[in-house]
Amino acid sequence: CDYNSHLRQSRNCYLNALGIKSEDCLYTYWTVENKDVMDSIFINYSTLQYEGRHLNYCYNGIMLEECNNSTDCYFSCQLRGCDHCLFCSNLANKSYYLWNKPCTKEEFEAAKNKILCGSWQQFMQAKEEFEKMKQQAVRRFTYLLKCENSTGDHLLSCKNCLDTFEGLNCEDCYHLTSFGNCKDVYNVYSAGWEPCE
Repeated sequence: CDYNSHLRQSRNCYLNALGIKSEDCLYTYWTVENKDVMDSIFINYSTLQYEGRHLNYCYNGIMLEECNNSTDCYFSCQLRGCDHCLFCSNLANKSYYLWNKPCTKEEFEAAKNKILCGSWQQFMQAKEEFEKMKQQAVRRFTYLLKCENSTGDHLLSCKNCLDTFEGLNCEDCYHLTSFGNCKDVYNVYSAGWEPCE
């Protein structure tokens, strides 16, 4: 791993910051147990992601934001348990959706292949459409998943965590940013990963 900062137990990673147990990652920030992730931020337990933000347990995605347990999804946000979605938002447990409407496998593949044909111009046009779609989508006030009695934003599986941001698997913590696997920790940046108390 060359030219990294705060990187632990990883391999073949280049220009990343704050990561653990990741492999073949480029230009990322805050990654936990990922493989083949590029140009992304706050990605956990995911594989084959490009330009992702705040993802957990996702596979093979491009331009995803705040998604969980999603596979083969592109230019979409706030998906949970979805697969084969393109330009979608706020869906749960859906397959083969295009612009938040059901489609056939053939329609999905045709739309995906048109956008991901290798043309930079097509990609940038899709990115612009995605930005417009996000502006019209209903957004969560905060992003707390599987959390109990916790405040902050972008938390996963936390209990009794107050004024905390960008963390996972923690309990009884206060005023933390970028943390994981902590218990009874206060006023810290980048704590945990290997469990800390």
